[in-house]
Amino acid sequence: MGLRFVKGPRYDWSPREQGIILASFYYGYLLTILPGGYLAQKFSPKWVFGSGVFLSALLSLLTPTSTAMGVTALVTLRILQGLSQGVTKPAINAIISRWSPKLERSRFSTFTMSGGLLGSVIAMPLSGVISSCSSLGGWPTVFTFFGILGCIWFVVWLYFIKDSPLDHPTISLSELQLFDQSVEEITTKRRDVPWKDIFTSLPVWAVIVAHFGSGFGFLILFTELPNYMENVLHFNIRENGEISALPYIVQAPIAWIASYFADHLRKSGELSITDIRKIFNSIGNFGPAFAITLVTMSGCRPKLVVGLICLAMALNGFCYSGYHVTHVDMSPYFASTLFGITSTVAFACGIFAPSFVGFLTSDKWPPSTK
Repeated sequence: MGLRFVKGPRYDWSPREQGIILASFYYGYLLTILPGGYLAQKFSPKWVFGSGVFLSALLSLLTPTSTAMGVTALVTLRILQGLSQGVTKPAINAIISRWSPKLERSRFSTFTMSGGLLGSVIAMPLSGVISSCSSLGGWPTVFTFFGILGCIWFVVWLYFIKDSPLDHPTISLSELQLFDQSVEEITTKRRDVPWKDIFTSLPVWAVIVAHFGSGFGFLILFTELPNYMENVLHFNIRENGEISALPYIVQAPIAWIASYFADHLRKSGELSITDIRKIFNSIGNFGPAFAITLVTMSGCRPKLVVGLICLAMALNGFCYSGYHVTHVDMSPYFASTLFGITSTVAFACGIFAPSFVGFLTSDKWPPSTK
């Protein structure tokens, strides 16, 4: 199969327009995070999560058409995708709160959330291969492929996933007893959200600040890394996809190892759960900040820059045993609502991060990326 490094139709978008297109997803995402958490708590997190992914997959199928229609149409579609995906992470937190024994919570949450990392590991290089292959139709085929895959996934998800252990038809009595002892508040009883108590809680605001700080850096890397690889380090489209996946390949196993140590420390009683979350969250935020600072001093040496970015993402994996799981520690029943609140504030930066990068790099990429 002959490969030519093409992307299909090319569009002459300025860095500012690219920033708007990338940020537009978060315009919609921001609006449904909090409602998504509330709906997952009140109703079925399985259906809330599945429906969000399914609608996003359908919209993915329309991406090539909307792109051909112009920037406005593409931005509109990206906003709709954000609306559909905004409900997903809070819903997953609701499922984690119902399925994770207390002493296994860091591992359970990390393994669940790292599914997104593994998806990136597969999707980025695969997208690069598809985009570079003219016989497959170039980049439009990427959106068609993942749109169809998302629709198939939705059917599988509905068939296999249950909202809680109590709903699972084949769970054993011994397993149920384990959950009865370890999982708090697995119940269908509906409770009113204590909004005043939540917004006047200093620990909640601490999680909001931690989520915001981590989210800002992560979103810049996630949305801008492929552009940086292409325009500064000059990787071709296929290399770009493969190398952009490297940080996620590194982060996933480091996050798993960190979660094991977090649960071990909790089980041993050597540290309080608060101290464990603070330590792991500090490593997951200050470590990447130091590594990214070193990138600005590394010039355009591809191997060194890629290595530092991988180090940053690896250390960021500690956050999965930090603020990421703190919502479930604080209140298992309201975990999805709490996650919706902290994510709403944190992902507000998703609106500004790509646009901010576009503003800083509006002249030329290489001299302004520092």
